[in-house]
Amino acid sequence: MSDPARRPSVPLIRALRRKRRGRGARLPLRRLGRGSALALTLALALTGLASAAGYAWLTYDLPSPEELVLLLDSPGGMARQPTRLYDRSGEHLLLILQTPAAANAPPLSADPQAADRFAPALITATLGSEDPGFWSHPGFTLGGAPSLAQHLARTLLLSEEPPGLRRDLRERLLAAQLTARYGRLQVLTWYLNSADYGRLAFGANAAAHVYLGKSARGLTLAEAALLTAIAQAPAINPFDAPALAQERARAVLDTLAQRGYITPRQAEQAAAAPLTLVPPTAPPASPAPEFAQRALQEAAASIGWEHLQRGGYRIRTTLDYDLQLQAQCAAQVFLARLGGGDLPQAVTFDGAPCEAARLLPALRSAALPEVPALSALLQDPRTGQILVWVDETPAGAESPLEGARSPGTLLTPVVYLAAFTRGFAPATLVWDIPLGSPEDPASPPLLDSAYDGPMRLRNALANDDLPPAVRIFYQTGAQTVWRTAAQLGLRSLAAETSPQAEALWRGGALTLPEIVHAFGILANRGLESGLPQGTEIRSTAVLDIRDRQGSLVLDNTSPAGRPVLDEGLAYLLTNTLSDEPARWRTLGHPNPLEIGRPAAAKLGQTVDRHDAWSAGYTPYLSAGVWVGDLTAAPKGQATPEAAAALWHALMQYASRPYPADAWPRPAEVSEVQVCDPSGLLPTPECPRVVSEVFLNGTEPTHADTLFRKLAVNRETGLLATVYTPPALVEERVYMLVPPEAAEWAAQAGLPTPPEAYDTIPPEASAAPGARIEAPENFAYVRGEVPIRGTAAGEGFVSYRLQAGSGLNPQEWLQIGEARSAPVEDGLLGRWDTTGLEGIYALQLVVMREDQHVDFATIQVTVDNQPPQVRILGLSEGERISQQERPQLLLQAEVSDNLQVSEVRFILNGQPLETRLQAPYQVAWQSRPGRYTLEVVATDGAGNEAKARLYFEVTR
Repeated sequence: MSDPARRPSVPLIRALRRKRRGRGARLPLRRLGRGSALALTLALALTGLASAAGYAWLTYDLPSPEELVLLLDSPGGMARQPTRLYDRSGEHLLLILQTPAAANAPPLSADPQAADRFAPALITATLGSEDPGFWSHPGFTLGGAPSLAQHLARTLLLSEEPPGLRRDLRERLLAAQLTARYGRLQVLTWYLNSADYGRLAFGANAAAHVYLGKSARGLTLAEAALLTAIAQAPAINPFDAPALAQERARAVLDTLAQRGYITPRQAEQAAAAPLTLVPPTAPPASPAPEFAQRALQEAAASIGWEHLQRGGYRIRTTLDYDLQLQAQCAAQVFLARLGGGDLPQAVTFDGAPCEAARLLPALRSAALPEVPALSALLQDPRTGQILVWVDETPAGAESPLEGARSPGTLLTPVVYLAAFTRGFAPATLVWDIPLGSPEDPASPPLLDSAYDGPMRLRNALANDDLPPAVRIFYQTGAQTVWRTAAQLGLRSLAAETSPQAEALWRGGALTLPEIVHAFGILANRGLESGLPQGTEIRSTAVLDIRDRQGSLVLDNTSPAGRPVLDEGLAYLLTNTLSDEPARWRTLGHPNPLEIGRPAAAKLGQTVDRHDAWSAGYTPYLSAGVWVGDLTAAPKGQATPEAAAALWHALMQYASRPYPADAWPRPAEVSEVQVCDPSGLLPTPECPRVVSEVFLNGTEPTHADTLFRKLAVNRETGLLATVYTPPALVEERVYMLVPPEAAEWAAQAGLPTPPEAYDTIPPEASAAPGARIEAPENFAYVRGEVPIRGTAAGEGFVSYRLQAGSGLNPQEWLQIGEARSAPVEDGLLGRWDTTGLEGIYALQLVVMREDQHVDFATIQVTVDNQPPQVRILGLSEGERISQQERPQLLLQAEVSDNLQVSEVRFILNGQPLETRLQAPYQVAWQSRPGRYTLEVVATDGAGNEAKARLYFEVTR
């Protein structure tokens, strides 16, 4: 063994490697000894690499055998120091990657003269089954199983090199160098002290303590055969595969007997000897065992699992130690309360007071199920670094921290975000009314006590009203929704091919880290931050990794970031999710989603109540909580209110160091006063005016059409006319519901606006010489209106036309000039209605010679405002796969201040369908090609509005 005082340092090893790159082919063969040199020359000749160029290729950057000394020689050998995981401060140890029983198992020697030496039976079993030519070959074999020296070279010096001819030859070259330089006993010692025996037991002495509870100095032949068999296949060990491990141990004994290392009688006796195995040692208590496993997986993806297991690394994770302990303690108190008990003297893992548990709100009695599973996650959205990872899932059950669970209504923000890309806004009018039959499994269930009718989109989202979300899902298009999910990192949903919306209340599958990461993008105003993984960015659990000498191996302290969502779109959704009053209808006030600072939050639930969620964020934190009922009962007991309670405590505690900042409104978002709930410009009839946010260019331009003031005969209940006595006219404001909402309106007891007009008295048409024939009474008119009729008869002098606003005009405006020429069934005049809107009385006044005046009066509605039209579910230039969407639902959203008469769908200039009432949609069998869709809406007065877009269908 080399002098410890002359062991090479890490800088020296690096210098040696740099030097090797410069002198590649000049490694002297003479070090190998005559036999080694001859054998190596033969190997090189057989592989065609005997030339100087081939040898240079073979030896370029070849590791030095001296590196093995640094790795394995005690007491400071890097490979003998277990990998350790720490919190983000580097002060709190989370996990030692070592089986506890192996911690106090020092290395032994293969030298028979050494005091602390391996049992002779172990050396016999190892050499006899693994390397029978150990004492005679030059350190390597040309075929068959690799020698012990080859094993050392491959696993410790060449582990990062890809398999192939070059590695095989370099392995043999290094094996020869190791044997020639350090001797066979040292090679055997190194092997027995470094071989992988499974269960994080490296070295035979560690394995003896782990499996047998004893030192490797006193192993019997049976025990030695067992350990030797494990070294050949570490996964087949007495803990993980006991029967197979015993079988392989007997095979080792048979091999030893066949090769003459022991007698058949000795093999039989050893095979029959009982083995006393010790049970696996429980790992030390840890405040975050599940998180530590996540961090190890992440580290292994960067530097290799075998490197981590062999040790020598210091991993600084992203975990916030104080937050983790407080979250863990609060979760335990929370579960105790759900079970009907409490932990009044609860303390954290390190014995500190459980302050976060004091922030748990009281639960309503209806929200006190015995929920057997809980998970929580908290991360920094600005970096993607995981700060808290709590898993209180029963053993054997899959946690949403690792496996996927149904997100249910937690998906509705994705639906509405997709709708925002199609021109919808938080102010958009939606209807919470039944959608389909309750018996239809594809119909959204009623999650609360009643349907609530018309509302702004923000209220539907805040209160988990499913029917509006389902309608928006279909109007926006499934493809657009799943594409938006992919933008948020919800890639398992992005792979969803179903055009159905059932994932909003059952089905679908997401993990809690996916959900918290997606909400973190919203918190970070559309910027995704974290660890790059190929073309993706993921949350990270590792800050950095250093080797035993402190050299940086991996550095994740500077996260990657990229914009994946327009800031304006992110703001619209955040503004909606952080609207506290919007939630009060279902959650009351105060409620667990209110944490004393601006916070966006959303509850989620599945129809079977087996999964319940609460997720939300501030500008500095993104957090999610899942509670689950893992029983097989058809109806579970998990409630989103329970999840919200723990979310409340975690967010309140974790937010203490941060300012109570809100999200700044970006320049691309405007704020407009609108009518609630229509989202259109306010009118005097609007019952409530609110401030709403819009992307620039999507603000409403039309006045509210949901509420209309109608003049009614208070005795008959019919629409008043110019003939109704003024004393009987009463103005009433009605909500004008669409046909599909009529049943809901009736059940809700809303007054129905009258459709019939009041009776026209006989005297209204008594004068035959004064008559208006066109427009008809109660007609809708626009623009320049030709007025036809009769102004003639006995004693005719002149006539004039006049119009007045309302049913009983207080002021009349003359139309044109008075005329002295009689007219019979002809054109009386033209009325320019530009700038006029609403009900008008149109009157013909005929003067006669005896000073008698005849009147003819009709009532018309002036409508110069065209409808509003928007095509839904498609975007300009969109490419659609016929295979994925064999049938397209061509949809349009149409509104008018008074009345929509018809909506025509035109495809490539050819009429497709005409719809006379909502919903305005046409099912079309898609065919490959390029298309221009035009939707033309006409109102009762003949005003037209068009919407047009281009799309393409591919095969």
